[in-house]
Amino acid sequence: MLMVTGAASMIWGLQRLQFAIVNRLRALNDERLELSHSPARDVLTEARLVQIGEQLHSLTRRIRYMRNSIASFYLSALAFFGCSISIALIGWFNLPAAWICTVWFEAGMVAIYVALVYTLADIRLSYRAVEVDVQL
Repeated sequence: MLMVTGAASMIWGLQRLQFAIVNRLRALNDERLELSHSPARDVLTEARLVQIGEQLHSLTRRIRYMRNSIASFYLSALAFFGCSISIALIGWFNLPAAWICTVWFEAGMVAIYVALVYTLADIRLSYRAVEVDVQL
């Protein structure tokens, strides 16, 4: 149950982060539409439109990574729950099939590893965005 709780905590945190990024994406898109429809477009407006386009592209990639990470954490929570159920059933009915528990547990661990790879890719993208903003 500890692994299920840990996966659920990661899901909660990542969904909160995804909500914040989606709100930022909407705000940038609104700003892009406002700037693109303004009658007086100067060099700064064009530069800002290019910058917004790059930020929108980066944010959509981050959202995809986050979505995949959340889905993998959900899968891991289900696998760990299946492991707990199989432990109970094997213990209750005295079955000699302990390998089923191991398979469920290993499937949950693989899903966590996949989720962590996506989370690290998202973190790399977020730090890259900060580096680009600092250089400007």
